[in-house]
Amino acid sequence: MKIPFLFLTALLLTGEAVFAKDKVIERSGKQPAWVNTMMTPDYIISVADAATIGEAQQKALLLVKQEIVRGIAEQVMSSSILSRQEMDVETTESYTQNIIAKAVKVPFVQGISANQMEAVYWEKIRRDKQMEFYRYYVKYPFSKAQMNNLTAEFKKEDFKITQRLEELENGLSQIESVEQICMAAAELDKLFKTLDDPRKDRAMLLYSRCRELVALIYITQINNERGHIEYQLSIGDKLILCTQTPKVKSECASITKIKVGDVCSVDYFFDGCYLDMENFIEISYHFGYKTLKHKFLIPHKHYTDSTE
Repeated sequence: MKIPFLFLTALLLTGEAVFAKDKVIERSGKQPAWVNTMMTPDYIISVADAATIGEAQQKALLLVKQEIVRGIAEQVMSSSILSRQEMDVETTESYTQNIIAKAVKVPFVQGISANQMEAVYWEKIRRDKQMEFYRYYVKYPFSKAQMNNLTAEFKKEDFKITQRLEELENGLSQIESVEQICMAAAELDKLFKTLDDPRKDRAMLLYSRCRELVALIYITQINNERGHIEYQLSIGDKLILCTQTPKVKSECASITKIKVGDVCSVDYFFDGCYLDMENFIEISYHFGYKTLKHKFLIPHKHYTDSTE
């Protein structure tokens, strides 16, 4: 497989001018043919200069990784409907960089190492009789089939993000609990911060929808009698569950029991409450970026038993 190296093209075009005053003073052996051609089917050929052999080798391996990553990005972008239909030049470039950043983390790319190099060749060079450095060549096995497999795997993982966005969007149309909204919001916030393509806007819209849903939650009273309150959480005319135990307080009553479920309830003693004052039980929930509060009036008509 012939894999282009733009940076090497520039190097080769200007080679005569750059290397005119370079002198090879030491070499690892006879220069192999692949060093001259810089292209061999099913291999990546890279070259790097550095002050030491070890540093030059590491730079050459880094160039191998970069070439594979670029290859993945180019194939993904060439087959991306998004890049052709929904992106301007600036967004396309940003999306490409995002793909490159993700491709760097692909296990195969992470696993590129010196023990997988098929052949190497190095030269020690003196330039202008003043400086010396090493030029290190690497012949690394990497076929077209491997590139296709890596690209397919990358696209498969990337498509999972699109699928997940669809799942979250469908889930928000069938909300059953407050926790479902909050978990979706946290996941969408993370996706929004990592995406760099039109899906970023979709994630942001869904995240905003989560916030809107939380803002619409209110408490519906079911029963309010002496020492006992029953209520439910609602969004519009739809009841919604919440496993969170609310904070309950009162200036005069003593809270004895809090129950959460389909119907939430609060039990309390009201002996410390005065008849000539309006007294309340305040219930509050904190949903990350929203605090929901509701006050239940303690009924006066039930105080007679406690004041006889």
